[in-house]
Amino acid sequence: MMMNFYKTNRNGNRPVRSFLLLFVGCWMAGMFGRNASAQNCADGNTISNQTFGTGQRGALPNGYINYTYVTDGCPNDGRYTVAGMVSGACFTNSWHGLNEDHTPGDAAGNMLIINAPYPGEIYRETIAGLCTKAAYEYSFWLVNLNLEFPPGTCGFAIPNDPDITIRVETTDGRLIDTLHTGVTLRTPTPVWRKFALTFNFPPMPEETTDVLIRLIDNGEGGCGNDFAIDDLVLKRCTDCESPSVYVPDIFTPNNDGQNDVLDVFMSNVAAFEFVVYDRWGSAIFVSSDPAVKWDGKFKNVACQEGIYTWSMTYTFTTSNQKYTKNGQVVLAH
Repeated sequence: MMMNFYKTNRNGNRPVRSFLLLFVGCWMAGMFGRNASAQNCADGNTISNQTFGTGQRGALPNGYINYTYVTDGCPNDGRYTVAGMVSGACFTNSWHGLNEDHTPGDAAGNMLIINAPYPGEIYRETIAGLCTKAAYEYSFWLVNLNLEFPPGTCGFAIPNDPDITIRVETTDGRLIDTLHTGVTLRTPTPVWRKFALTFNFPPMPEETTDVLIRLIDNGEGGCGNDFAIDDLVLKRCTDCESPSVYVPDIFTPNNDGQNDVLDVFMSNVAAFEFVVYDRWGSAIFVSSDPAVKWDGKFKNVACQEGIYTWSMTYTFTTSNQKYTKNGQVVLAH
């Protein structure tokens, strides 16, 4: 049995220069003054997928979890294990038994089994190279391993159960977004529940950044707060917006030393092709180097004044994402 829980939170003359400055100013206000809108992420691109592997796994790498690893399938307070099943005999038959992990279709797949002793961080991972203009979804599946018991068991009127907060931060500690799942209640039979946080980056000058994702358990330990988690997935819900690229919409190739070529403003380019077309759709200029700019000529003959269409494809050194951009430019002598 599975249940879903989502939170969608929250991407050559003076007049020509003045127009350029105005356009760049408006463009920068748009780029750095908005967040990418949150999207349904069912078909998003998977960036990271922690399934805890298959077969005998052993301890997680240093830095992922603060608890002590044990091989015992019934870890005591402050301990964890990575295993493909859970015995219902744990702690005098007080846990649900699980015959398999959550990951669909993996033979001998594992899950992370935690006996949380007190409120605090239970898991963290750093994920590199995210686009700051895209929307993302981070999700995980959790099952409360504790059976239902009458009130007052272990001396608690309200039993101790997992109560998780997801925190997405930059690696220098700036909070990007957070989600509090609330208490995951006990059930008569084991129920895997999905929790998901869709987040956007706040305005920042970086085009890509690394993030730290932390899972924090707010619940108390002792006679409860025992659970398994699996399938911790980060998806990109929207395309990475093109980083800083600007092509003016007018230039004046009249040899006065101002705006005599059609500039393409961009940086950190790995691959580039820029094509200009005449009104009949014929290519009259092609460049594979941003430093090679159109001077308004075709076969060394000055082109007529008018509107010309251009298209550009490019990638950046920061990612393998391929971008396509199209536009028009006015050639005025």
